[in-house]
Amino acid sequence: MKLLLENWRRYLNEDAAGVIIDYLESAFEDTHVSGRAFTKEFDELNEEDIPSEAMEIINDITPEYIASVLDKYKSTSFKGSINMDEVADPKEIAIINSIMLFTSGNVASVRNPEKFKPEDAKELRGPKATGYKNKEIAAVPKYYRGKISNPDKEKLGGEMGKDEFDYHYPAQLQGSALAYILKPTKVMYTIARQVITQIANMKNPDGSTTIFRGLSLPPKVALSLKPGMEFNPGRLASWTTKREIAERFGSATSMMHPDEIDRIREEEPEQFKKLREAVNCTFVIKSSEIGASISDLSTYKGEYEFILGRKVKIIKVDLHELRGDVIGAEILCDEI
Repeated sequence: MKLLLENWRRYLNEDAAGVIIDYLESAFEDTHVSGRAFTKEFDELNEEDIPSEAMEIINDITPEYIASVLDKYKSTSFKGSINMDEVADPKEIAIINSIMLFTSGNVASVRNPEKFKPEDAKELRGPKATGYKNKEIAAVPKYYRGKISNPDKEKLGGEMGKDEFDYHYPAQLQGSALAYILKPTKVMYTIARQVITQIANMKNPDGSTTIFRGLSLPPKVALSLKPGMEFNPGRLASWTTKREIAERFGSATSMMHPDEIDRIREEEPEQFKKLREAVNCTFVIKSSEIGASISDLSTYKGEYEFILGRKVKIIKVDLHELRGDVIGAEILCDEI
């Protein structure tokens, strides 16, 4: 590993600190924690540009109210379900819709509602009820409308005995129900951006949370990171509360099919070399007192997503060998 690091370091330029930070910030801003792409657009609307109906709702949604809603739905966890017909408070509905839009909608429009085009809007469905490793556990979606029908054991459980069936399919999720479907509008996206921005900058409702973010970085970038460096991951930066999630997506090939990796190895040797040399980085903030987890309401619950909207300072960089010539790095940070 020592020789490999020395070979990489000879490419580094001490005057490139600004370029390194720019690259790092762009890497954070480009994706959710699992690598799902989202936009870099962060243009703000002036208050007078926000529709009056949106402003009325936004003005009534406070960090304290958001915290109460997030706390309310902790009890639903992965296996719980929510009948949206029973949610009466427009502010509560707005928060649920906002998290759905942020995690599964047109994120570019969340960040810049002025870019929204009605013809581009797609219907969004509430997430499915899932359990271990995000495996679907019932026909009842996380968010549904109306009544849950009687369970169809043959359809859901097949040859399962009653005890096994009840274990895999909790009583409140047996049967089926209509999915909660959302047809986004510009007003919804405007509200969503304001809500998510509040979540990213509010006092952490849990007090303090250890959060992680995995990134695959070129050696020029990873080996230039030093204690004392500060960077801005974005106003709506995505982190995770699970180390294993960050480490999984810190690999350059984590989202690639094995056949695609083989193709690159054979047809694009230079690109394959870059993939091999990429440093698997795990950024860690041990005590985030700002931001909040949205995993209980997220469409992608398996990401265990935490939203943080503050600048970050690097405290310590620990380089280590993962396997062979593959290098890993743990970058301990503080929010500032």
